[in-house]
Amino acid sequence: MKKSCIFFVSTPLHILNSIIVALNEYKTYNCVLVFIDQPKNRENHYFNVIKKWNKSPFKKILYYNSTGNLNKYQHRKNIFKNLKIELSKISFSKIYTCNDRRIEFIYSYKFLKKKNKNIKCFYIDDGIMSYIIHKYSWESPLEILIKKLYYGSWYNKTQIVGSSKFITNSIVAFPKFVHRYLKKNNPIMLQIDFFKKDIFLSFLEKTLKSFNEKQNIKNLKYILILPHQIELKKYWNFYSQLKKNLIDLNKSSYKIGIKYHPFQNGDPLNFKNDKKFSLINPDIAFECIVPFLDDDTTIIGDISTAMIYSKLIKKNLNVVLIKNKNDIRLNKLRPLLNEIGIFEFDSIENYLNR
Repeated sequence: MKKSCIFFVSTPLHILNSIIVALNEYKTYNCVLVFIDQPKNRENHYFNVIKKWNKSPFKKILYYNSTGNLNKYQHRKNIFKNLKIELSKISFSKIYTCNDRRIEFIYSYKFLKKKNKNIKCFYIDDGIMSYIIHKYSWESPLEILIKKLYYGSWYNKTQIVGSSKFITNSIVAFPKFVHRYLKKNNPIMLQIDFFKKDIFLSFLEKTLKSFNEKQNIKNLKYILILPHQIELKKYWNFYSQLKKNLIDLNKSSYKIGIKYHPFQNGDPLNFKNDKKFSLINPDIAFECIVPFLDDDTTIIGDISTAMIYSKLIKKNLNVVLIKNKNDIRLNKLRPLLNEIGIFEFDSIENYLNR
């Protein structure tokens, strides 16, 4: 009889990396995929594609929205109630997460640990959060007490992604460069070569088709990757200048692709009104696009997971980092960037005139 394992995902990258791990597990384990913290009134192409994918490694898929009509705390309690029912049906020996701070995952781990004290907990690469220590705002003792009273005594949340005590192993793209908390968890390499395998490419192609993006990414000489909307707002002047430089320097007939972050709303930099630019659907993970780009495409941007994964997935792509001198993450990530061959320039003009 097959054992079972369960995966918790909330972002497109989580989905892709979890599929890679599950494709290595499904012959030995019955794999269950759990979507958590999903926007309520937004089509989820990944969920729809996986449901119809005849080569999916997942035997069962669960889906939970981020909020409902009830208040946040009651909505979460309802999710826990449903998770308890679902988790009680199967005996799991492994649990995977890309974000050990998510409360749905924490609840599930604590519940499953009571059922099986030998359950193993794995962290899967969450992009640059695996390689730099980012401390989320700490909850006060009063906040923790209130949540323990409301949710249960099991409630406890780590401040740093990947630092939970119950993580036993980590699966990451760059084991050599993980932050110190993940180094303790026996990091092993995520098999990125799946981006070249037919079974995984079939999923990526179906996803591109669902987003209707396959034609839109053809013959793009340059693609500008923009960060999470928090960083975009924080470094607004930097990205506004990037746009201006692209307009000034693009005297040719080719179009430049613009890829906003999947959580971005609208087109704040107003690229759509300029025919030199081609907007790529922000909801699609850039990692889905990379295998289908022309070999001479150049990726331009600041520090982001998409930039790093682009070079990892397709090593012959030109991936050019325009230095944002106000972003302190660059110094921490520079050894990794140098290792994989991402070049740094002070400006787009310096890159083109190199």
